Amino acid sequence: MRIVYFSFCCLLCVWTTKLQKPMIAAMTNTPKPIGRPTFRIDATRLRDLRKEAGLTQRALAEKANALAGKHSASNEVLKNTAQRWESTGAVPREMAEAVAEVLGTTVSVLQGEAPQPASNMVDEFERLILARVAAGSCPELVDALDRAGRNSADVEKAERSLATSLSSQLEIAQLTQASELFDEVALLTGLTVAHLRKPMSHGGFWLLVGTGFAGPERCEILSGVTEVTSEVRAELARHFEHNGQRDSKATFCEEAPWFRVTLMDARMGMNRVLRFVRCQPNENGLQWTSPTWLDRFWIGELPGNAYLHASFVTGFDGVQVPSKVTNLRLAVLKHPVYDPNVPFEMNRPDDMVAVTRGDLDELPDRTMKMFEKERQTHFLVLNRLRAGLWEVLKPLLSEWPLEFWRISKTQTRIDVHLELPLRALMQLQTPTRQGNIFSIVLVEELNGRLIRTPWNPDGVSHVFETLELEFNGARTARPDIGQPAPQA
Repeated sequence: MRIVYFSFCCLLCVWTTKLQKPMIAAMTNTPKPIGRPTFRIDATRLRDLRKEAGLTQRALAEKANALAGKHSASNEVLKNTAQRWESTGAVPREMAEAVAEVLGTTVSVLQGEAPQPASNMVDEFERLILARVAAGSCPELVDALDRAGRNSADVEKAERSLATSLSSQLEIAQLTQASELFDEVALLTGLTVAHLRKPMSHGGFWLLVGTGFAGPERCEILSGVTEVTSEVRAELARHFEHNGQRDSKATFCEEAPWFRVTLMDARMGMNRVLRFVRCQPNENGLQWTSPTWLDRFWIGELPGNAYLHASFVTGFDGVQVPSKVTNLRLAVLKHPVYDPNVPFEMNRPDDMVAVTRGDLDELPDRTMKMFEKERQTHFLVLNRLRAGLWEVLKPLLSEWPLEFWRISKTQTRIDVHLELPLRALMQLQTPTRQGNIFSIVLVEELNGRLIRTPWNPDGVSHVFETLELEFNGARTARPDIGQPAPQA
């Protein structure tokens, strides 16, 4: 009896398990309820753009619904819908596209990205000036063109010169909201003041904020990217003026739409920070905008300028140069000889003919850590590199007596010149290149490649003084070292 009961229980368990499997599978594979797809915009940006467009919440929702092909709704529903957008930022994707179109912007801007700056008015103003001159309807315009022609190098370009000047004036008018400036541009172009108040851009305004050590707190509006980059370069020179060969650092990064430059003073170990952003003026104030491609071009030149001042530079790509101070080398470059039979090339590469490594891999860790603490590793490494420079350079000068060679320095390198006297030139049967033959530069050896690195004037002078002393000593002792090579 027990055996029969046990068999029955086993059958019941098997049957129950087989019945539950499809039920569990059905429950597992049952799709979850599908709601509206999540898509969010910046609620504050939406509210600001709506107000700039002069629209109520109801009007915005009504226009967006019409563009999206939605059924009309009551005023109360439309207002509540827009209020929800501005409080939560949750908007269906297709509705966000319709809202962006109503506000004359893009979905990416609604999501928080900086808008592109408005285009300038130069082309439109030039077209209007030409048309009004042909019609003869504005004597004031004729006088303005006459003045523009006198101030322009090319009289035939007076219309373009005036159009450019008016575009710049209008940008200032939009920043200051000065009615007399709007009126003057309106008089000469024939456009209404209301039209001229629409966003435009000429050189662009920039907000520059400076904080931190070794400099005044500053917050300024500057005109044009060249003025911004000029101020940043001036700050670089001023901040690192007394750093010498210490381990000063300059770091560049983009925090869109802002740019940030951090300058680390090696004497005090304290930072100065510069931040700048392009702005678009309107009746409500200034709005951050994205830089143009031309802005990026000039701003992208700033890390290269920092090579004149800092020992370590981190560019906008996030890469520090040099990556490691013990990778530094002094390299001797030989400049290519001009060949009239070879087409001229702007970037013909120099030949790397010698390198001094200074046995940096033999530096004791204790010594390196001590100099790191004092922020003077760059100074330590340059001392090691300069010690062997003359022995590397001397064989390269053996073709001519040392009395014909001369060394000089620039802000970023040391040059070696060959200056042959007339008597030596007259003995030559074939022309020989003179002038700057070699240059000595600071490089980083990384993965088998040599890359130019920052080398400020103090560092150049430090190496130059030692090299000049050894060079002059050798020339005084043996001025006839090396003889002209036999001429073919």
